[in-house]
Amino acid sequence: MSMADDGTLLLVGATGYLGSLVAAGLLSQEQVCVVAPLRVNSSRESLIGKIKLELAIDGLSNEIDFERLITVELPSNHEMRNLLPVIQKLDVSEIIH
Repeated sequence: MSMADDGTLLLVGATGYLGSLVAAGLLSQEQVCVVAPLRVNSSRESLIGKIKLELAIDGLSNEIDFERLITVELPSNHEMRNLLPVIQKLDVSEIIH
């Protein structure tokens, strides 16, 4: 992936299979911050566990700076506009969906 160094990316669907795979790749190869909106029934710890599993499967270093992983609450569909202030505050430069 060729994302700008030191950028902040919003990763939609990070807790799914493909999303956690993408998050693992971004956090292991790029100097970016990844913002992951999570549903209320998901947790940061669960997402980190999935990312660590992906890294182990791929034989990648498990020494990821998880400070670069920012989790926020995913608003309900009819309140999705409430995510905009978070995107602006964190200076998100790209959205990956």
